[in-house]
Amino acid sequence: MVIADGVGMTFDSALVRTTENALMQVVGTFVDTEKNVEKRREIRGVIKEESRHVEKRFSSYSQGSIRGFEVLETNEEDGLVRLTARVEVELEEFKAALRATALSEKVPIPKSLFAQAANKNRQSENLAEIIFDGQLGKIVALEHLDIEVNDVALVTDASRLASYGSMLSKEKGDTLVQIKVTASLTRDFLSAFRKTLDSVSHSSYRGSRIGAVTGSYKENFFWIAIADTKYVANGDFTENKKTWYEHLSSDAFVAVKMRVLGGGYDTTFGRSHIRNFNDTTLHIFPETLAADLCSEGVERLPTGTPNNSMGGRTVGVLAPSVELKITGANGQGIVTSLLVDRMPSRRGHVRSDIAIVVSESAYEMASTDLKSVESLRMLEYTVSGGRQCVAVVDPVKRFVIVAKLSQSQLQAAEDVSVALER
Repeated sequence: MVIADGVGMTFDSALVRTTENALMQVVGTFVDTEKNVEKRREIRGVIKEESRHVEKRFSSYSQGSIRGFEVLETNEEDGLVRLTARVEVELEEFKAALRATALSEKVPIPKSLFAQAANKNRQSENLAEIIFDGQLGKIVALEHLDIEVNDVALVTDASRLASYGSMLSKEKGDTLVQIKVTASLTRDFLSAFRKTLDSVSHSSYRGSRIGAVTGSYKENFFWIAIADTKYVANGDFTENKKTWYEHLSSDAFVAVKMRVLGGGYDTTFGRSHIRNFNDTTLHIFPETLAADLCSEGVERLPTGTPNNSMGGRTVGVLAPSVELKITGANGQGIVTSLLVDRMPSRRGHVRSDIAIVVSESAYEMASTDLKSVESLRMLEYTVSGGRQCVAVVDPVKRFVIVAKLSQSQLQAAEDVSVALER
């Protein structure tokens, strides 16, 4: 109960003033009386709202902050009504009303926040243009590529004749020819690419130093690795295979993340033998920009296959088409064939009716699991959860084209050329 006075032109207005003064007394018991002018104005506004419906006919008031009141004394003087009353205040209701409107502190928003957000957006957009449009996009578009035909020979191994002859529907009189090819990023572009990544990334690591990278398995990250890889077919133990695990260690942070992002051991990330590991580089970008950069990669690079095992998405893995030309005397066309991935969503074979692309390892094993796509793509870009992603750039790709030629075609053939196309 609170005893308070109030003055008004009428009894009702005096009663309202009295309840207002009663609530002001209550405010002083739990609110700092030194609040600034604006805060006191807000409090008084709440009090007016809580008191405005009090009228003399409600001697027992049971709504809002005023539970009831008892008029103790009333005087009229000079046209004004002076009133003293005992007012019962519902304290919790009143506190709730104040908290909802008046007690929360207004903290000014720093002007720098917008500038920080704008700067972050500019950073991620600028980086996205440099990384995806200026660098990775050019790799996908095959803009800086050298292609060399290393060897042309007959396929004589019985296992390969059986495997690839069957795939190409080889008939009597047909001959299988192997054409070994190397496609590599130009030396100038690769050098400039490395320098660009060194300048725009947060940190860069080379060779065994990659093993020193640590982090949380839940944090956002955006990495770009440059690694000369060879996808190793099942059962291929012809060389001392060394994946990320073997070069680093089974518990190295980068090795684990490469395996997990790839969906497990039996994937390109997990199974790729890395040549010349001392030349392998890993470029790490700021964690604060990782999610934005991951998203930009999905938007700016060609979409590939869903990574269902990880609930993520693999993009930038679409294999280029391969154009095979065999010419005779005076440039006369003998064979022109375009080899394409006929099932890109399933990472199928890159082939035509008369030729197939076979990975190095598959050819060594005479395997019909050709791994054509893996042997052709220079970029694999995997995103997990929209916030963890890694781009692996393979600057050198080695593959074999097995072509079926008739006797007349083989007799007339003089030159072979190979091109990669998007």
